[in-house]
Amino acid sequence: MSRESLWERRARQWRERLDGKPQRAPPKRKPKAEPPPKSVDEGEARLNLPESLDLAAAPELLDNLRARRGKPTVVDASAVARVGAPCLQVLVSAVRTWAFDGVALSFVGWPPSIAETLELVGLGRELRVERSAQ
Repeated sequence: MSRESLWERRARQWRERLDGKPQRAPPKRKPKAEPPPKSVDEGEARLNLPESLDLAAAPELLDNLRARRGKPTVVDASAVARVGAPCLQVLVSAVRTWAFDGVALSFVGWPPSIAETLELVGLGRELRVERSAQ
């Protein structure tokens, strides 16, 4: 016999009171096996970031990322010259969303000045910034 949770037991007891007869606990469903994360190589989507990641660019960035959700994605940041907090929030959210979905999300081409800024604010590891050898 499967163990029922507290809420399942309370719901069953409530139904018994309403019906006037005891009810059997429903069988537990087996959890679905999680598929392995998709690698970036198989059907990757590429997103090129604009030069300025400011407040005005945040809604468009969010829409572009939403359109690619669930697909392995490479974000090319080589053109970025300025970055603001709203776009950083969108990018951090994307990293966490892709991780939750079990799908690969990678960043390439952070300019050295932007990479240094991201490291200073503590987002270097989150946004997978790799320091270039100098």
